[in-house]
Amino acid sequence: MTRKWTRVQDYSDEVANARIYAGFHYRFSTEVGKQMGRKIGELTVATQLRGVEARASPKP
Repeated sequence: MTRKWTRVQDYSDEVANARIYAGFHYRFSTEVGKQMGRKIGELTVATQLRGVEARASPKP
């Protein structure tokens, strides 16, 4: 079966629930993991993707 999501949050919630139902994690660990992932993503964008706009825009 092919799954499609319109929001990343929906995908993240489904994966978290599947890991809980399978017995791999508890609810609190999936919530902490999602929070950590968001923070890591924000830090990566803030520190590693600087200057992307300047390289992408055409020079006058």
